[in-house]
Amino acid sequence: MKKIIFLFFLFLNIVFSQAQNNKSIPVEIKVLNEKNQPNNSFILIEEKGNNELIEGETDSLGVFRTTLKLGKEYKPTITPYNFPKNNDISFKSVEISSDTRIKSVKRILKIELDTFYKKKPTTDSIVYKRKYDLENVYFDFDRATLRPESNISLDKLVKEMELNPKMTIKLVGHTDSKGSDSYNMELSKKRALAVKKYIIDHGINSKRLSSFGSGETKPKTSNLTEEGRQKNRRTEVLVLTE
Repeated sequence: MKKIIFLFFLFLNIVFSQAQNNKSIPVEIKVLNEKNQPNNSFILIEEKGNNELIEGETDSLGVFRTTLKLGKEYKPTITPYNFPKNNDISFKSVEISSDTRIKSVKRILKIELDTFYKKKPTTDSIVYKRKYDLENVYFDFDRATLRPESNISLDKLVKEMELNPKMTIKLVGHTDSKGSDSYNMELSKKRALAVKKYIIDHGINSKRLSSFGSGETKPKTSNLTEEGRQKNRRTEVLVLTE
């Protein structure tokens, strides 16, 4: 039996009163394994009573940063990348409190969960049935804004998911090697999220897909030529179930 420690670090600059419960505060979510080491994970945070989802990946220190609204309840789910498929870990909803008794600048909510998991069956961090690149999906230069000519390919994916209600996917954004590693990672995340938003906006349930970025870490070919860089700038679809 393994223990996952899920740490919320809520940094409060002032003591908030109940009248200010519409404000948002920065939050750090830290995922550690049973050895108290960072655990690279995909994070999904669902606001109770709202379809709004916040998602991302932890960094090399096991940390994911975002902002949450005071007075709202959030249900966090993590997918550790060293777990096999179908081992998402959901935690109880946590209310972001505006308790005026908080005197320190940091509040820690610590949640522990014991869970069984089998040894990872493959070297891949994500188990999927098939994968492919979305053809002819383009973004504005250096931005995460989808260009209109991308709609044909995206609409085909929407139609495929409509016809196959059991289909679930992960969208992975990739970039070329121009720019810094951190910049490319952030850009790839935003572009994958833009594709996800398009699909959700066209009627697909948000629970059937997730997105994250790989930056420049998984090129298909050399980045030494413009042709190669163009091939490396892509959005990949991992089909998890169908």
